Amino acid sequence: MTLINKTLIAGAALLAVAGSAQAQSNVTLFGRADASVGKLIGNSQTGMYQGKGSLLGLKGEEDLGGGNYAFFQLYSDIFLQNGTTLNGDGQSGRAGFWGSRSIVGWRNKELLIDFGRKLTPAWTVGLQADPWGTYSYVAVNTTGLFGAGLFSSARNQNAASVNWNSDGFFAGLQVAESDPKKVVTRGGGPNPVPNMPNIVADGTRPLSIGAGYNKGPVYVGLGYERTGYGTTALMFSGTYDFSAVKLLVGLGSGSHTNASGEKDLKGTNMLIGATMPVGIGELRTSYSVLSTKARNASGGYDVLKVNRDGQMVDAYPNNSRKFGLGYFYPLSKRTEVFVNYARDQKAYKEKNGFDMGLTHHF
Repeated sequence: MTLINKTLIAGAALLAVAGSAQAQSNVTLFGRADASVGKLIGNSQTGMYQGKGSLLGLKGEEDLGGGNYAFFQLYSDIFLQNGTTLNGDGQSGRAGFWGSRSIVGWRNKELLIDFGRKLTPAWTVGLQADPWGTYSYVAVNTTGLFGAGLFSSARNQNAASVNWNSDGFFAGLQVAESDPKKVVTRGGGPNPVPNMPNIVADGTRPLSIGAGYNKGPVYVGLGYERTGYGTTALMFSGTYDFSAVKLLVGLGSGSHTNASGEKDLKGTNMLIGATMPVGIGELRTSYSVLSTKARNASGGYDVLKVNRDGQMVDAYPNNSRKFGLGYFYPLSKRTEVFVNYARDQKAYKEKNGFDMGLTHHF
């Protein structure tokens, strides 16, 4: 073999290796470190908590050509207090280390298809009405109808999702595997509700849908969710950004149907909120109302009650009247400090809560 041929072969091999290297995924390690000092509603002790919550993430994407991309995303919620993870729950049992999100998929400019565990489309719609989103253990409002898992699931495991987005219009569909052996306990929070019945999976395949419009100052979304344990939820959220102030509104309703076909539990949720720039920071405020009712012997519905120290009172946190106020101040593009105050009139004891802390993004 001549020197010229050897050189050509070597050059071709180098080009092939270079082309292969360029086709590899661009992998990014990112996250958020967050800690706060505060006191939860319903708890008299001040301790270390989290505001936004800490997160460790790994994501990557490969350009397949023609506007098509393959991608993966792995997110894990971390508690800085002790280094543990918030694994969460879902169909087929407890989630693992990457319980916040673990998906692989394909996308182009308008369409996205993925497989794994992530937030449901209906839950995502509901979050838009809360000024704190999933943030702030004290002031967040989604721990009511949705966050406590009373009528909907934040995430589904073993799920397939399709999302479409074009010129502001969007729609999402998620379907997950059912688990007939699943038993879900309800009534969490600092003061669990003893008489809240366990809800047993009935083999129904979980389904979640979200759709709406998001462009410019306007967001309007509608979500529907059917779980694998006999519950359904319908939620609406709308926001409008006036620049000087952003207004947020959320409405939701949910119910549980027992094995006899009766709706033995109902819930409604209403939220109004606002955010506004103050200096270089942001002021947030909201008021939310959550009402949960149980079917009585005569077929009507009564507000869910619980015995606290010999008194029958509205079951908290499944019945809530919460006011929240907070301020977020950026120290840099990656770091901010925050302080939040909340008061829930339905809490039997310790109606007030607060948190103040520091968040760093990397």
